[in-house]
Amino acid sequence: MTAAPAAVPSTFLHGAGAVGDIILARDWTASTLGPIAGWTPTMRGVVAMMVRSPIAMVTMWGGQGTLIYNEAYSSFAGARHPEIMGMTAAEAFPEIAEFNREIIPAVLGGRPLSFKDQELTWMRDGRLQRYWLNLDYSPIFDEHDQAVGIICVVVDTTDKVLAERKIKGEHGRLAQMFEQSPGFMVLLLGPQHVITQANPAYLELIGHRDVIGRSVAEAVPETIEQGFVGLL
Repeated sequence: MTAAPAAVPSTFLHGAGAVGDIILARDWTASTLGPIAGWTPTMRGVVAMMVRSPIAMVTMWGGQGTLIYNEAYSSFAGARHPEIMGMTAAEAFPEIAEFNREIIPAVLGGRPLSFKDQELTWMRDGRLQRYWLNLDYSPIFDEHDQAVGIICVVVDTTDKVLAERKIKGEHGRLAQMFEQSPGFMVLLLGPQHVITQANPAYLELIGHRDVIGRSVAEAVPETIEQGFVGLL
């Protein structure tokens, strides 16, 4: 007689919240992973850890990247959650299938990958939405030192990227105004009044001297006698 498969430990996803309940309730028989009772200790351990993490994480198993993810990650799925639990990456997110098609074999080959402010666009809640994400992919090795899956930590940097772009745009507009001003304009930094920027009108006034990075007193010494340094 052959031994019956070992039962899934009762503590496997105990207290793991709504996503843990979804994983336990799902019929995995037809999936590439098979029934939960047949999952390896490595897989159960990784999933149990990931589901309890407050950080957005997703695991992709096997060459097709079958998805299991946690509550924090489910927000990226929007209305697709929880239907995509157990789907392959290509089925769940066809809009970024090409991106994942390159990621999965590389990481399963043992090579971790990291992307900072990676721009990706996919359908969420009925419309295409654009995100910028920090993505850190690492291979998951089983007890035989074989890479059997991938774990990815996801950090949404969209607000940061958009804020930086807004600031950069404002700085660009100010710089353009500075350059095009017909009046004399100089930007000074610190108690030594170091010249960090001078517009064309000012440079013409002082004979196009090399003043950037030098203090006013050093670069334009006549301003001392004229009283301007004292005023500064």
